[in-house]
Amino acid sequence: MPAVPEMPETFRLPPLPRGLDAWFSFVRSLPDDIELRHAGRTLDGLGVVDESSALAAQAGYRFVLNDDEWADAAARGAWRPEWIVLDSTDADPFIADISRPGIPILEDVHGEGRWNPSPAAPTLADFIGSLERRRLDDTGADVALDWEVWALDLGPEPLRALLAMSTAPLFPDWTRTDLLRLRASVPVILQSGLTERLAAGCVAFGTRHGARLEAWRHSRE
Repeated sequence: MPAVPEMPETFRLPPLPRGLDAWFSFVRSLPDDIELRHAGRTLDGLGVVDESSALAAQAGYRFVLNDDEWADAAARGAWRPEWIVLDSTDADPFIADISRPGIPILEDVHGEGRWNPSPAAPTLADFIGSLERRRLDDTGADVALDWEVWALDLGPEPLRALLAMSTAPLFPDWTRTDLLRLRASVPVILQSGLTERLAAGCVAFGTRHGARLEAWRHSRE
């Protein structure tokens, strides 16, 4: 099979807004054994974590290969320069519109002859929040990571309770500033993206240290 020609060095993206850093950071934070789903469909995992990988992810969408020659679809009006593909499901792209406030996300179906994307989420933050994180547990079962742990009452010694939780592997390693913020923000979320079992463990640990915690399943509706 002949080698695929590399994209020309002249291909460039428009200046990317700082708001896209939220997506880059989100993707970087995902463990290797986590897959993302949107509306029940698994994302392909294009690995868009910076400008370089974002450029590569536009191959097949804005930048297309025809008869061993690369072409920029934006140059002929078949793609908009402000559309940046962040990921896809079975090659159907999720597109960030970086020209609009909040960076709304669009979606489209590939292979239709032309691109006519429709809204998928009003903002990038909403899109990230809509994604379901899943992994396989030790038995090979598919497990949803959609449980949250909330502090409803930190007890008579809130800082002591928070400090104890921050030293446990189940909880983040909070700074002193974090501890003071959490103490002043009750009710407040302490952890998210957990399995039901881990969420229950967090609640039990907090209870042993005088706090009243509850585990809630995060609704994506």
